Amino acid sequence: MNNGGSMRGIPKRFGTARDVEICVSMAEEGDLPKNGVIKKLQAMLATGKVYQRDKVLESIDDADGPEPEYRVMETEGQDGNTEIVQYRLEDNPASAYARIGLDAETIRQYIDRLGGE
Repeated sequence: MNNGGSMRGIPKRFGTARDVEICVSMAEEGDLPKNGVIKKLQAMLATGKVYQRDKVLESIDDADGPEPEYRVMETEGQDGNTEIVQYRLEDNPASAYARIGLDAETIRQYIDRLGGE
């Protein structure tokens, strides 16, 4: 693929959705290592979810559901006492792919195109 000299190797960070498409195309054509691009895409996908503080619980057994959707942790409150806090797994609007206008499904499709899992 002739990329006009605009990209050499896999960038540390993708600046645009077009950068991702170019890297995927170059990997398909053998100009970049597929495994390297797949790993980069998987790392982007991993930024898609984040735990947000949800509420303080009376007991660890009071969680609204199982992991990974909910995570319960004992933390030290502002008053120095131990709190049991529930965190909820949510979409991360600041994910590496959302930042450049892509969604998780598009990243998964790129990974599939390259033969990754």
